[in-house]
Amino acid sequence: MKKSWICTICGFVHEGDAPPEICVVCGAGAEAFQPEDQAETAAPVNADIRRVVVVGGGVAGVSAAEAARKQAPEAEIVLFSAEEHLPYYRINLSRYLAGEITKDELPIHPAGWYEENRIDFRGGVPVAQLNAADRSVSGAFGVERADAIVLAVGAQAFRPPFEGSQQDGILTVRTIEEADRVLEWARNGKEIVCMGGGILGIEAAGAIARQGASVTLLEALDWLMPRQLNKKASDKLAAFMLNQKIRFQAAFRTRSITRANGRFVIAAEDGRVVQADHIVITAGIRSSLALAKQAGLETKTGILVNSRLQTSAPGLYAAGDAAEFQGVVSGLWTVAQYQGVMAGANAAGASQTFGGIPRSNALKVLGVELMSIGAFEPADDGDVVIEAEYDHSYDRFVFQQNRLAGAILLGDSSVGTAVKKAIEEQRDLKNLLHARPTAEQVRVALKTLM
Repeated sequence: MKKSWICTICGFVHEGDAPPEICVVCGAGAEAFQPEDQAETAAPVNADIRRVVVVGGGVAGVSAAEAARKQAPEAEIVLFSAEEHLPYYRINLSRYLAGEITKDELPIHPAGWYEENRIDFRGGVPVAQLNAADRSVSGAFGVERADAIVLAVGAQAFRPPFEGSQQDGILTVRTIEEADRVLEWARNGKEIVCMGGGILGIEAAGAIARQGASVTLLEALDWLMPRQLNKKASDKLAAFMLNQKIRFQAAFRTRSITRANGRFVIAAEDGRVVQADHIVITAGIRSSLALAKQAGLETKTGILVNSRLQTSAPGLYAAGDAAEFQGVVSGLWTVAQYQGVMAGANAAGASQTFGGIPRSNALKVLGVELMSIGAFEPADDGDVVIEAEYDHSYDRFVFQQNRLAGAILLGDSSVGTAVKKAIEEQRDLKNLLHARPTAEQVRVALKTLM
């Protein structure tokens, strides 16, 4: 039996006799992979599960289908996807834009994998309705009933409601088709503006710049990636971007987008104006809730789930960008994969519980190593912050009650695996902190955990 290797940076699972040379998701090297525990397939808690339907062909949906197959070897499993393509790594669209990988390298699994695992994949088949009472889905294909259903319907790109945001020539990058259009713009030397300075915006801007296009990144808040970085780290990242010829404007609160002489004119509330041939909106995502609401499931920002990822209706589960657990819709690839595995296993009869995992982010496109995990700001006066700024890197470690609670590693994330391990295992680092270490000494100490 092939071994499973898990990337300790992004959570990607590789199956093979040895870890891959490069993680296909975050670009980490083979040293970031560790063997994943090979637990025996759990005895089903509910042995009556004969048919599982998964709605959504993203990483959460595919992970759910795969886990359901492992949990219930004889069950019938159907996987619906609205997109015609084989399920692919949406997170890798930025690497595709940058020219780092080809379109053929995007799929999660080859076509034959679904047949080998007896998963009935139905691409280009959107589900129009969900009936919670009889656990059925319906659409142009008719009606399909199941013993359990996993909603892995993902999210939609958010378009801010300012004037002109819905015009032709303004795209998001959530699908292969949209990525292809942006590639065409970039290769034709067009001037492109990316609106939104979070992870999606930085990756998109970096990818477009790699194609030789002129690109400007606009962020409404006061610095880049405000959910993942403090001001010092953001300023250093902005300097990296400038070296790659990516222009950046912060606190650019858009008032309107109009057209003049065949170009877009983006006007800010403070009077600044930026012009572009095309615009890519990278302002985040919003959970896709239409099916859940139509079926009467409880929703807020996402579809509400309990610790077993079960929705308010028995036999219906949710995972990934559509799921809200304890008030949080993660929006992270690692969490989507993790939840997909758990929801799929539970839908097939298991009883696993989800307690959340530390928020972790890694950039893949800019050529700069960046890891942000957990809490990067102190919660009270008793917390300890140890940081250091170097010419080409920046470290920040936040400790709460003698335990590492979060970190920012910019420019050198080689201790990322140890940081993640220390946070997840809640290692007591009292002796280290008693010595009043520098950031470099913290790095050295953490390496002993690897």
